[in-house]
Amino acid sequence: MSGAPPPIPPKPGAGASAAAVAATPASPVSGGGSGGSSGGAESAPTLELKGHDLMDEAEKLVKSWFNKKSQAITTFESAAGQFKKAGQYQLAATAYTRAGEVSELNKQSFEAANYYTHAAKMYRHTGDVKLALEQYELAVHIAISESRLGAAAHLYKGMAEIHESMKSWKSAIGMYEKAADCFQAQDTLSQANQSLVKAGSIAIDRHEWAKAQEMFERAARNVEPSKLVQVVIAEYLAKAALCVLVVATKQNNLSPARIALAKYATAATLFKHRPQYTLLVGVCVHACIERDRLFMYT
Repeated sequence: MSGAPPPIPPKPGAGASAAAVAATPASPVSGGGSGGSSGGAESAPTLELKGHDLMDEAEKLVKSWFNKKSQAITTFESAAGQFKKAGQYQLAATAYTRAGEVSELNKQSFEAANYYTHAAKMYRHTGDVKLALEQYELAVHIAISESRLGAAAHLYKGMAEIHESMKSWKSAIGMYEKAADCFQAQDTLSQANQSLVKAGSIAIDRHEWAKAQEMFERAARNVEPSKLVQVVIAEYLAKAALCVLVVATKQNNLSPARIALAKYATAATLFKHRPQYTLLVGVCVHACIERDRLFMYT
């Protein structure tokens, strides 16, 4: 496991907050259920108190001499529900994490991954992106080990969004690329392209031209060739072409640009009608004229 869950604060019934809880009596909680309300909506302190009681009950079930792990998992989940309704997302995340840990002990890896994902979402609510990423990593590790690539793809996408919000651009590109790999392995090419285009757009913003070119070329290859989607392919190749042009100019070597120009024109006939094609041709022709002029005077 990566990191211990944060400590659970004291129950709201203790100390100075006891009067607040007493003002709204809580229905008794029995078993793994969440308890009922005697009328009207329950207050946040009451819901939180129920959540703490359920957490205590779940931990006792885990430590039982008999195998009551399944009951403990359900009770942790019920506790998380109470904390969520109370708006205590940090506590809800802790409860979901414990449900995931006990699920793994109980050889229920599918359920464990789901609980870790729920915990990650709760941590995102609190703004604790570090713990959110840790939970996503636990979930994606299980998904990959069980070849559930579709689930892994969505998890990688969630991680990419977090890295993007943190302005960790390199990590965001890497996560979007991993999401695309998983989507592509599942033949969900439209979703793969969404991730590739996202990665390519970030790479352009960061002036990582070679990476951007790679992402847009991959996206273009994923589009099934037909008259209806030629315009989509041409759009991807046009963005890749601009990246090629920047790299070629920086390296003072237009050979890759000429090769890309021929390749893109063959891949999508509509690409010849894009302004980027005209720009690339003009640059290459101008470079050749300049090269011949220098050759004449040397």
